[in-house]
Amino acid sequence: MKKQGIIIYLLLAICLTLQAKERIIEHPPFLGWNGSTIEIDKIVLNDTETVLHIKAFYRPKNWIKMDTKTYLIADSGEKFQITGTNGIPLDKEFYMPESGEAEFTLTFPPLPPSVKSIDFVEEVERGWHIWGIQLKDKNLPKLELPAEAVVHHINLQTTLPKLEYKKGYATLKGQFLDYRHETGKEISMNVGYPMGASNPIKITINPDGSFSEKVMVVSPTPCVLYINQVIYCFLAPDEETQLFINTREKARQQSKLRKNEKPSGLSVYYNGFMAAISQEYAQQKEILDKDNKDIYKELDGKDLKGIRDYFMEKNQRQKQLIETLNISTACKDILLGQEDAVTAMNLLSGKSIYTQNMLSSGQIKREEANDFYTNLKLPEDYYTGIEKLAGLNTPQALYNFTFSRLTYNPDFAQKLGKATGITEGTLFELVKVVPIIRKIEDFTPLSDEDRTALASLSSPAFLEFAEEKNATLLKTIEANKKKTGFNVNEAGEVTNEDLFASIISKFRGKTILVDFWATWCGPCIMANKQMAPMKEDLKDEDIIYLYLAGENSPEKTWENMIPNIKGEHFRLTQSQWDYLGKTFKVSGIPTYLVVDTEGNVTYKQTGFPGVPKMKEELLKAAGK
Repeated sequence: MKKQGIIIYLLLAICLTLQAKERIIEHPPFLGWNGSTIEIDKIVLNDTETVLHIKAFYRPKNWIKMDTKTYLIADSGEKFQITGTNGIPLDKEFYMPESGEAEFTLTFPPLPPSVKSIDFVEEVERGWHIWGIQLKDKNLPKLELPAEAVVHHINLQTTLPKLEYKKGYATLKGQFLDYRHETGKEISMNVGYPMGASNPIKITINPDGSFSEKVMVVSPTPCVLYINQVIYCFLAPDEETQLFINTREKARQQSKLRKNEKPSGLSVYYNGFMAAISQEYAQQKEILDKDNKDIYKELDGKDLKGIRDYFMEKNQRQKQLIETLNISTACKDILLGQEDAVTAMNLLSGKSIYTQNMLSSGQIKREEANDFYTNLKLPEDYYTGIEKLAGLNTPQALYNFTFSRLTYNPDFAQKLGKATGITEGTLFELVKVVPIIRKIEDFTPLSDEDRTALASLSSPAFLEFAEEKNATLLKTIEANKKKTGFNVNEAGEVTNEDLFASIISKFRGKTILVDFWATWCGPCIMANKQMAPMKEDLKDEDIIYLYLAGENSPEKTWENMIPNIKGEHFRLTQSQWDYLGKTFKVSGIPTYLVVDTEGNVTYKQTGFPGVPKMKEELLKAAGK
């Protein structure tokens, strides 16, 4: 008995020793990530393994995947490959539950005790990366700020700069603090003012995290930057705007597990044009966004009148709240204008919201939704109260970040004019300008009628702006005439039932990538740019790249865009496009089909799957 007691005591001592060596780090701080879908809830370290307890946040019934090419990198540079999982399979689709939240663990080999920080890496295209994960300290290393990254004093009496129309180039310069290339190598820039490009401008990020861009504008202009996070700033003709983006603080704000922890400084430090106002706006936006609710849940079951009442009442509540804030006059004016613009856009979306409500309740079927939406009539009093949004017809509206979307949709201006009896002002002027600028972007040069219309407006800057864009367009059109590598094809006079077979018959015996796309589709265009190097890599393979566009791609635009997209091009009639869309269940664009040498569709994907996947499917269809 005594001997048995000693053995039990020794076993207990061994267990306690092992337990003592186990270390748990709750919500470890980190320097940055490339997305907030997965978060590390805690890390368990011991002598036999390293276990990451993960919480995932993603859309219900959509899948995520954890790849076998996942590892940890210690601060020494040593890699530790994933050895197992619990709660999620490796290399298989894992569908998120109705809650949109899931928990699982990832196991890795034990880390040396000397390791102070690690990076989490999923080494696949668009894989997850979290870097600078702290193991020894609950605080991150001290943030080294450049001398220009200062906190501005807020003057409550500050007003918005007087708006003056003037054609010029705005300069944007930026720097990512704690930059890692996993953050992304491009930043997307949307110039909010309607004279800006309708498509995002892609800006290359330098290896040191810096970036810069010049853009032509005709007034002070809101600008939104996006790379895993939203950044707000303002541009102006002949002015410079400078940003210092605090990656670690942006990550903390995005985190569901760490968002209530102490901030790591400002999320963005501003310098240059409207720096203090930009700083104040960004801070207030972060505070106001915390209280944002899922409006679509609140709108569930409401009819059109209920939808209208909800948005108008919400507008008044939000504006009353903004009026109580201890902020500058300038920031208050921007927020008030923003609230009105968002309300206007929501009202314009009323038919879409109601259609979705009818779908969700089962009162209509998905195949009936388009016809239901088209035939839906708004109540005569739907826009009652819209005169309260009349501030959107003033110059101050140009400073809010949603206003430009209204200028692309003349419906709101018409409704506002009817409600107020006013048909002149900033909004009414700009809804005349925007269609002309869009025509130039759609590869249609300025006409004499366009010039006359622009010359009749309040400032010569509008015509000057359009003329410069037009000159650039004409050079592009001339350059496109010299390009090769693309062919324009006719679908021929065949029945819709025989259309697809007729299109691909010319390329019988070859592997074909069919791309349903449109000239106005940003993701389509970006995917084509990403696939250009792949086409070069596969140039010795017998692969045809076949592009199908419809009548909703303006003909001149299409003709001038396809020289930059090497392959075989068809522009279909609306009837042909609708038929093929229904046949292949094209629910959105881009949609891709891979056709093998026997004419069989071996792969279909809506949305760009990435170059590696596309290359894999093409080679598989080619028998490689």
